[in-house]
Amino acid sequence: LFGNPGAPEAVFELTLANPASFVISAGGVPLSSYDIALHVQDGVCDGMNPMELACADDVGSSRPEQIAQADAPAGTYYVVVDGSDTSDAGNYLLTVETGTCGDGSKLEPVEECDEMNTMDGDGCSSTCTCEPIMETEMNDDYTAASALGAGICLASGSVGVSGDDDYFSVMLAQGETITVEAVAGGADTCGPSGNIDTEIEIYDTDGTTSLAFNDDIGSSNYCSRASATAAAAGTYFVRVAASTQYCANCTFDYGMTIGIQ
Repeated sequence: LFGNPGAPEAVFELTLANPASFVISAGGVPLSSYDIALHVQDGVCDGMNPMELACADDVGSSRPEQIAQADAPAGTYYVVVDGSDTSDAGNYLLTVETGTCGDGSKLEPVEECDEMNTMDGDGCSSTCTCEPIMETEMNDDYTAASALGAGICLASGSVGVSGDDDYFSVMLAQGETITVEAVAGGADTCGPSGNIDTEIEIYDTDGTTSLAFNDDIGSSNYCSRASATAAAAGTYFVRVAASTQYCANCTFDYGMTIGIQ
């Protein structure tokens, strides 16, 4: 019925009092000890006529199986942890996370962002998907940086003249790691035949101490990606510009993705 009919299984009940999204993961302990199949049922769990909502049995034992369901109706669900084959048995770790868009806690991978509201136009949409926020000129140094509010994961800008620096500011908690990546804007590309060649630098809270710098992601990708971890809570800064070494006089539009963990 679930996975291999001869494999052992365990059934858990998940009750949602209100509509919500959920993410369920299960893996062997230790992870590589055996292969798990994970299923979620909706409806009466009578063992005869299950109504399967989702299943996951495709990653082997290298990582946990995961089921993510957005906007599930209120009700009772049944989580089945099963062996993928008759020989698959042992200890396992089952995790269940629930949430709703706008509660302020990003539920990955269901939500791309969550800034404690369901408004459009603020960088995180009413359905908790990323919206691009445009830079605000003049942001040519850290004192005039364009602010990236909580939950913003996409930004866009333009290197409009030769030597243009675009600064962005972002609040980080101690220990959080920010990863920013410049991406091609519109039909332009960051490849050898394109006209976009960026550099990215992340600065400490003083706006001048460099924490990370990157020019090219790879030999055929002239966009940039950099990461840094906050030693203390505060406002950190990101600079995007044309590559000083390879394309100092280039002008172009660009996008930027922002990830914080």
